[in-house]
Amino acid sequence: HQALVTAVDGLGNRTTLAIPVRIVSALAWIGPEGGRLEVTDPESRIFGAAWVIPAGALAEPTLLYTVDVHLPANPLGGFGDVHEVPAFPGWTRTGSAVSFEPPGVVFDLPTTIAVPFSLAQVAGLAIPASTAEVFRLHPVSRAFESWPTAAVDTANGLVRAPVSDLEIDGTIFAVHVQRV
Repeated sequence: HQALVTAVDGLGNRTTLAIPVRIVSALAWIGPEGGRLEVTDPESRIFGAAWVIPAGALAEPTLLYTVDVHLPANPLGGFGDVHEVPAFPGWTRTGSAVSFEPPGVVFDLPTTIAVPFSLAQVAGLAIPASTAEVFRLHPVSRAFESWPTAAVDTANGLVRAPVSDLEIDGTIFAVHVQRV
């Protein structure tokens, strides 16, 4: 997303700037007692995305948030640098991509993310929802790579996966289903 700002000086000179804007879908302060961050707006493309932080994972209260990442926009090359981010070979990306942030948060215990996927899209592809898995967009290769999946919730269109602070560092996650 971009915000356009136009400035006009006293002589009538005009300039317009495009300022990158990230839209946060959910945010919460979570401390040593642990907690859950979840996108609860049913109109959001990432409705159901969640981040479960166990007690003892954070040493102090920390502001955590989720961002709906609009692919195929290049999320790693900055705003405006648009190219297609292909799905993992043999798989089809479903639903929206999610980034769990901020980068640099240190956890003392692993956390769990839930990444939503489109049940309607999966049904339209005639692919079993049970094949859904989390993939992460690699920050260097800019390609999706398989990620350990803990559970698939086929009733709600969510895939749960464990992550640590080294893995979550602003990484983008999306669900893929295996083509048959």
